[in-house]
Amino acid sequence: MKLRAHVLRRLSLATLGLIFVVLGLEWTRIALAGEDDLLRLERFWHAQPSDLTGAAVGSIPLLVFGAWLAVRAPIFGVTCGETVVKVQGPLLTRRVRVDRITGIRRTLTGGADLRWEDEHGWPKFTHIRAFSSASFTRWAKPAEKDFDRYNEQCIDALKQWIARHAAGRGAVS
Repeated sequence: MKLRAHVLRRLSLATLGLIFVVLGLEWTRIALAGEDDLLRLERFWHAQPSDLTGAAVGSIPLLVFGAWLAVRAPIFGVTCGETVVKVQGPLLTRRVRVDRITGIRRTLTGGADLRWEDEHGWPKFTHIRAFSSASFTRWAKPAEKDFDRYNEQCIDALKQWIARHAAGRGAVS
């Protein structure tokens, strides 16, 4: 089962990634700017090593981070497999074995956590950013209520899946 973040959240994450890519390209343009202020390929060939170093130091982290966010945006969510549940966030993926899952917890601020135990029985949790909201529903705008409704549907579907597949682990809350 694949549960993805709301399409607008994934689009906003991809857009944020593209903004970082544009900032990286802009940094390169400024670092290698010539008399006409345009970034051209010959500027790389004729640039001084110090200019290339300045361009690389500023632009490469922005380009890599932006590309990473843009590439991860489509998979932002939760994927449930036979033996592993993958919680895919904007930066990293956490894999939790199904037999270690103990439930799902909703926080007071609208967050969602996948609760599980490590191999020694210690309680752990993984924050599910795809289905967390920072709004309080009472004061939320109509669009935020749609996000909250979608998030609740996904969390309910995940709870049902866990109840069916993580048998013998106790109550899912």
